[in-house]
Amino acid sequence: MSKKESVIKIFGMDGFSDDVQNQFVEIVEDVIDSCVLKRILEALDDTDAESFLNMLKSNDNNENSVPDFLQEKNIDVETILKEEIDRFLQKMRQESGTQKSEV
Repeated sequence: MSKKESVIKIFGMDGFSDDVQNQFVEIVEDVIDSCVLKRILEALDDTDAESFLNMLKSNDNNENSVPDFLQEKNIDVETILKEEIDRFLQKMRQESGTQKSEV
């Protein structure tokens, strides 16, 4: 199952058009990416955070420079990503439960 299919299934978006589904998945990805970036920046000191941001902005870095940098700084992106996905899903479930109980 693809990432898109997983998100669509989890949030019950099956009945919506492909365009709406794509937009929804893009928003979910943006939110999670922002949370992951925030966690990475919080784990770095100011100098490393600045270096990391410059690396992300740069078009001339090779595809391994960011992962190598994060590994060197002992930043476990996979774990952070999983935690942020879980946190996002939990929050959405809570919000959904709150909305249902208010009806």
